[in-house]
Amino acid sequence: MRNIFVRAFHHFRFKAALDKEKRLGRKFKSRAKRIQKSYFDRTVTIKGARYLTVGYDTRVLKDASLEIFDSYFDQKLQPAITLGNHCWIGVRTQLIGAGKLTIGNDVFVAADVYITTLNHGMDPQNPTTYGLQPLQIQDVTLGDGCWIGTKVVILPGVTIGKRAIVGAGSIVTKSVPDYSIAVGNPAKVIKKYDFEKKAWIRVI
Repeated sequence: MRNIFVRAFHHFRFKAALDKEKRLGRKFKSRAKRIQKSYFDRTVTIKGARYLTVGYDTRVLKDASLEIFDSYFDQKLQPAITLGNHCWIGVRTQLIGAGKLTIGNDVFVAADVYITTLNHGMDPQNPTTYGLQPLQIQDVTLGDGCWIGTKVVILPGVTIGKRAIVGAGSIVTKSVPDYSIAVGNPAKVIKKYDFEKKAWIRVI
């Protein structure tokens, strides 16, 4: 009987916390629309709204998810997601902020993109399963004016440079310089913009 009450207690506490997150998310969307003139579709999920900042005239589209959390079991984190001005976050895109995820101004993120600042521990000698080991956190930055193609995955520690382009379906494990085009799995730079020639020049 005691186990039933314990499970019920944890269930209602979890539900109360979830309901609070939903209320804070709705409040954030309303304030962003009113003050920053930014738009979050009603289907957008926001967890950890107190760690979210949005600039002016940014749009987050249908079924996107912004998940920000400040702890993982006993591990304390310092999370933040910052969206700049005039950004476009595509449908079903997932942004995971356990560290700092910074998106600059005029950034275009297409549909089904996954960007994360975390990885699970990967110590095979640790008797704890990987999913329960302490998280490995590395910040991610998307520079002003960059373009992230459909179904791109951006992993922890990556910086996407100013006005860089990442081709559809790429998995980005290393940083991409300013004014570059990167594609593939793992993503590699294939072109850089030459300002004197005013053209994209192939580098491989």
